[in-house]
Amino acid sequence: MKKFLFFSLILSILLIIAGCEKSDQEKGIEAFQADQYLDAINYLYKSYQIDSIQFNQHEILALAFLYRGNELYGKTKNVKSFQGNIDEAKKFIRSNASDSLMSEYRKSLILLAQAYRVAKPKSDLERENFFSRALDNLNECLAIDSTDTEALSVMEEIKIDNFQALLDKANSAYERAGRTRDYSLYNTAEYYVKQAAQMDSKHPDVRNLISKIRMRTVNILDPREGLSFAIYKELYEKKFYILLTGIKNYWNRPVKINVDNFELMDVAGNKYTIDKRELEGRRIFGHPSITDTTLTPGNPFIEAELVFGVPEKVYLKQLIYHINDSDVKVKYFR
Repeated sequence: MKKFLFFSLILSILLIIAGCEKSDQEKGIEAFQADQYLDAINYLYKSYQIDSIQFNQHEILALAFLYRGNELYGKTKNVKSFQGNIDEAKKFIRSNASDSLMSEYRKSLILLAQAYRVAKPKSDLERENFFSRALDNLNECLAIDSTDTEALSVMEEIKIDNFQALLDKANSAYERAGRTRDYSLYNTAEYYVKQAAQMDSKHPDVRNLISKIRMRTVNILDPREGLSFAIYKELYEKKFYILLTGIKNYWNRPVKINVDNFELMDVAGNKYTIDKRELEGRRIFGHPSITDTTLTPGNPFIEAELVFGVPEKVYLKQLIYHINDSDVKVKYFR
């Protein structure tokens, strides 16, 4: 009987101890309060994985990722791991997040942008990626608070750092295209000058170079566009603007070409649609008129004539094609 009571007592004590065992959320909160952010992440993330519905420490987990990212970057200067922690934090920031959390998030985005600014890229491609990432983080910060003076200041510094470098690359590619007759370099020049234009579209050097480049790229396809357009010939006749256009699908998926999705836009922003009646049977340049079709994968290419109703003395700026509501392709005339 005594032996039974002894084991019962031991069992009761074990049950009490088990009942007092702290949950992963509680351990995570304690670790967070002790500035042990990696432990906090491990405990809280484990709790989230076990029962995401009952998990109620989203903000602490988000902050743990933010602080861990800052902490790790301070030790290693590894901007990629910093970005990774920020990306993880973002997953736990809800639409009704507290002002204090959003303030910390903005601070981290600015620190991350500054980290990209001082990072040492291993190639030109990585340099462009770092620049783009820095701007993306600052734009996200300003989307939260457009008056954030620190974010605005850092963005201006980054733009000054990169503006002239991008303009120099655009000029170099443009000159090499003419010298080597490698006309794909005009697309490269346009790529760089468009990035420079995002910083200062009114700069006279930018405007002058864009104009020169687009006179060259108007009849060149660009694989980077995925679905690319080239304008080979133009003719204005009796209030109709006729184009001979090349269209190429560089994607590995089919693309539908719909006649109704084409537009012309002039420099004033006015838009003009294809005139289907005038389109029928025309072969001004010896090619068939555009029709609804599907471009299959594998670089299929078509040439077709487009006819738009356009008033006289209109200065056209670009040909527009709407793939869908969110994806638009643009070919500039000049």
